[in-house]
Amino acid sequence: MRAVAITGTRKTGHKSLTEYANLFEQYLGPFAPAAHFYIGGAVGIDSLAIL
Repeated sequence: MRAVAITGTRKTGHKSLTEYANLFEQYLGPFAPAAHFYIGGAVGIDSLAIL
């Protein structure tokens, strides 16, 4: 099984939640069926990935 870590910026106000959802789906969707995702809890990309 693959492991995927989500890390990134804490400044995310320049895109809407819909835009981020589309990006997550596009880039991470192919990994979702066979991967464990490791996500921190920091404000920014970490928190958006949890949503």
